[in-house]
Amino acid sequence: MPVIDTEAALTQALTDADAWYYADPSVATAGAAFVAIATRLGFTSAQIAAKSHLAAGGRDAMLALAVAPELHPMGFTQLSEIRAVPTVTYVGPYPGALQTTTTYSAVIIQRTTRLADAQQLVSFCAGPEFKTRLQASGFVTTP
Repeated sequence: MPVIDTEAALTQALTDADAWYYADPSVATAGAAFVAIATRLGFTSAQIAAKSHLAAGGRDAMLALAVAPELHPMGFTQLSEIRAVPTVTYVGPYPGALQTTTTYSAVIIQRTTRLADAQQLVSFCAGPEFKTRLQASGFVTTP
């Protein structure tokens, strides 16, 4: 397993990897986040392009990683998308300040004509059964 617990270690792991699999940054925030991290770690656009294998989304990138022909490929996406593909192994989060968090929220529009349905949906999403499913996929939930 590659060591990625510090910026230096992640830089070395990226250097050692034959290929990088991630979601197309023009359509996926996880892909854009990875490119920003690689750039921050000092990789040039040419170096990034040379190792990149893009997919439509994070799960698709992990599916491609699972059958990658390279000897030492790495994949990068949200934890929930990694866990959706049991044939890949989660190594760990980005180190320290490189880690990003995405917050999802539910809102009800004031002009809705289906207030009861909207309230029921928000209640379901905030309920224990749904939170348990989210947590199993790698999401962190709040009370």
